[in-house]
Amino acid sequence: MPRPDEVTILCGGWSASRFDLQRLPGWVLGVNDAALHARCDAVLSMDRLWTEHRWERIRDMLVPVWIRRAALKNIQGRPFWLHDFDCDHTTAELSDQPGVLNGTNSGLCALNLAYQMRPRLIRLYGMDLKRGPRGEHHFYPDYDFKPAGKGTSDGKFAEWRADLARAVAQCRAKGIEVRTVTKPGDE
Repeated sequence: MPRPDEVTILCGGWSASRFDLQRLPGWVLGVNDAALHARCDAVLSMDRLWTEHRWERIRDMLVPVWIRRAALKNIQGRPFWLHDFDCDHTTAELSDQPGVLNGTNSGLCALNLAYQMRPRLIRLYGMDLKRGPRGEHHFYPDYDFKPAGKGTSDGKFAEWRADLARAVAQCRAKGIEVRTVTKPGDE
């Protein structure tokens, strides 16, 4: 596992559109489709549908990929760059156990991976956990494999914000600085 001093996690929230995503600092971990729209050093997802619909694209990226083991049930073969992980998707309690990345969403699983690397600093881009100013769920187009108009509810976003706060506190207890970057100057 890499041991970078600074990790950037790029999630899909609207605020990521404010940045040059080809020039993000540190070791960049792209989450779900965010990884397809930026320079990334690695990709992570816990989502089975995303994995199945994006498998060819992520395979062609030639970067390390972390996918939740349960999301791989319809994927054949295990290339050398694939790291599968177990996940308790009901908790935001970050795990130190190798091969286990907990989180209630892919962004929190990515935070768990960064936490295990013990960098000095973790930057969270696009981890808005709310809709954008015009109701956007992401900075990129809606998924072509999900029904139109479907997306994360306000209630689920509220749960995820509380989960993120607990996970960030766990990082800080280990001496890891965590910055949520939503506008230029937050870096």
